[in-house]
Amino acid sequence: MERIPSILHDEIIVCDGHNHFMIGLDPLRTTGEKGVFSAKYAPEFKKGGVNVITAIVGADTPSCCAFSDNLQWGTFRVLNSLLQESEESSDTMKVCVNYQEISETVEAGKIACIMGIEGGRPLEGKPNYDSLDILQIFYKLGLRQVQICDFGRNRLGDGLSTACTHGGLTPFGMEVIREMNRLGMIVDTAHMNDEGFYDTVRIAAAPVIDSHSGVRGICNTYTQNISDERLKALAKTGGVLGVSVYDLAMISREKIEAGVRPTANDFVDHVEYIIDKVGIDHVAMGSDHFPNHGFYPLPGWCEGTVYIGERDSYYIEGLKEDSGFGLLTEALLDRGYQDTEIAKIMGGNLLRIYKEILR
Repeated sequence: MERIPSILHDEIIVCDGHNHFMIGLDPLRTTGEKGVFSAKYAPEFKKGGVNVITAIVGADTPSCCAFSDNLQWGTFRVLNSLLQESEESSDTMKVCVNYQEISETVEAGKIACIMGIEGGRPLEGKPNYDSLDILQIFYKLGLRQVQICDFGRNRLGDGLSTACTHGGLTPFGMEVIREMNRLGMIVDTAHMNDEGFYDTVRIAAAPVIDSHSGVRGICNTYTQNISDERLKALAKTGGVLGVSVYDLAMISREKIEAGVRPTANDFVDHVEYIIDKVGIDHVAMGSDHFPNHGFYPLPGWCEGTVYIGERDSYYIEGLKEDSGFGLLTEALLDRGYQDTEIAKIMGGNLLRIYKEILR
């Protein structure tokens, strides 16, 4: 019997471990629109077969914080915006805080949203005073995933653009990770420098993830991609690497500037590499999708590491929109993966993490 990609894609649970749709949604709410998710976003996600999304509601950059320099305020603003959408768009989505809610939401045919932040600056609180108060407040509001660093430095540790300092986690960063483990939150090591990463996996008491990167063994020209050693250490915690569909993570800048666009096959190359190194239980998908030019509408450097704002698309062919995720399932089928294997890669492995951590 012929295996039809679209049917299989609709049957499996697809989890996107890192998505920036709030960059587009929140500004619409500021102009008075309500139920924006159901009206504008749910159709795209449903067409793409997406069932579970980690929505980024704050970060180390104003772009993800209602474009405010006050990152803590901006995170509260965007987080509350998504909570309001969870009420107004309750016919299509729900913000979920534990695995049971995720399962029930997906079973009801709706999209389960997990709230995350990309970098710990919103957690810093009062200057020169380290406290877990803000983390605990965000947890009570529903935040469940924290990426410790973006590209730059914060009071938890160093990102990739400050890798030359060789600075590991700060004492505050260690406190945050231990408290996240206690509360039941997902620790995300994307964008961290190596020293901070190895500190994190050493002290973490639960699986650790990298929500949206690639592997240097396939593409060694993109700073964010991780080494074999880091991949193995991540897997040893029981965690996963969410393969991004960001173009520079897939192939070199030189190829992109020469007009070569990555395809879903390049995504599968990264998946296969991870499976070969650490096994199929440690690979997932984290798109890193954001509205085109959503971060920086003008060309510029993102904290000295990634230059963006100059291309029409930042994603592999066919995945500029959230409706294209079925192409990944099709490419995996074409490469010979079985249904159960594809189900793990496209969502099952992240669901295992959610079941273990989101109590």
